[in-house]
Amino acid sequence: MKRIIGLFLFSISFLGAVDVDLTSSLDYYGGIESVEGFENLRSRFFVETRLTGYENKTGLEWHLSTDFYAQYFEDHNLIPLSDIINEAYLFIPLGAFDISLGQKKIQYGYCDVFGTFNIVNGAQKVLYSLDDPFEGQRSDLLFNLKYYPTLMDSFELVYVPFPRPDGDRLNDITMTATDLDVDIDMDSSDYLIENPNSIFLNYNHYGDILDIQLLYAWYTEQMPNFDLSESNTSAGNTTGIINLTYNRRQTMGLAYSTSFSGVALSQELAFNLTDDFEGDKLGIANSDITLNSQLQTSKIWGMLSQINIIYQYIFNFDADENNNETLREEIHSFHTQPQQHIAFMIAHVEKNFMRDKLKVGGNVGFFFSPELYIAPRISYNSSDHLQFSSGADIFLGDPTSMILRRNPLNDNLYIRCIYRY
Repeated sequence: MKRIIGLFLFSISFLGAVDVDLTSSLDYYGGIESVEGFENLRSRFFVETRLTGYENKTGLEWHLSTDFYAQYFEDHNLIPLSDIINEAYLFIPLGAFDISLGQKKIQYGYCDVFGTFNIVNGAQKVLYSLDDPFEGQRSDLLFNLKYYPTLMDSFELVYVPFPRPDGDRLNDITMTATDLDVDIDMDSSDYLIENPNSIFLNYNHYGDILDIQLLYAWYTEQMPNFDLSESNTSAGNTTGIINLTYNRRQTMGLAYSTSFSGVALSQELAFNLTDDFEGDKLGIANSDITLNSQLQTSKIWGMLSQINIIYQYIFNFDADENNNETLREEIHSFHTQPQQHIAFMIAHVEKNFMRDKLKVGGNVGFFFSPELYIAPRISYNSSDHLQFSSGADIFLGDPTSMILRRNPLNDNLYIRCIYRY
């Protein structure tokens, strides 16, 4: 193996200096849902490889990162082929312009949780832990142009010819109830070729007191909607076949970040206009306006403390209430739009001990209801390369009875070992 890696690095050495980073992880997840008893959820061996090449004279960079995993207790024992390439792109500096071309991840906004500006790429939605370090944002094949008119301002264009959908990894679903008997075909392609061309425009101002971002996007939603054209409703009963579909969306947003007295404040306000502003098309997500407010400080007993408060207003929520009530409830839940007004808080705290070798912390989510999300975390770095960690994800209340669900979100605990070299 060392000879193979050595030969590969020698073959690309003509491109300039090359940095190599390898990360391997072994984890185990066990389900501890009280109503279901203990069960094996996942045991995964994961390897991530990152190669970065630099050409000093021109500033040209190339980036290549790959992922691979093998796991047990899951339906998919090996990583899908479409997810092996994590990122692969060229970075080309041209004076006041920067160009990136290839498969890449793009992040906008200032909020770390539920970022309303993080819309360029899709995401893996089937997560046992919401803060999984190796799964989350997906990359897209794109063209990225940045222009820096001053040292404090930048304009950015991102063009994605064929977006990738969210990674739901769901099997086909049959939904039956007293008033419902439908089959849902959950298959989707790796790239959304039938609805191409997504465009994102971003303005960023860096200030001594205030940072500002403006965002406009016209793009294909990575989250699937539902085509009900092959289903029929008669006498209150719905039968037939439902297929996935991906529709256009526009997002307009304003974000800022500032600090005062050792506290960092960030806010993101976004208006999302879907193909169903009127709200009468069951199957398509409703338009919404979302405000995310984030406070972060380290002044409380030396802990890193962060709280996010998210409010979302769903336009014309009741316009489709004449449809099958069971199907309507399932689809609204799938789109995380179960009601017209949505509000929740997520808090994160962490504290380092033993010269930063030991970290203790956790996340708490409060949804203004009896449901509460509690996620304790602990990690220990035995060396610069080796880390052991453990945690749990606990949702107070009974598991959801929804059949059409993107994430199981059942109670679990995990242990993980990470080695970086």
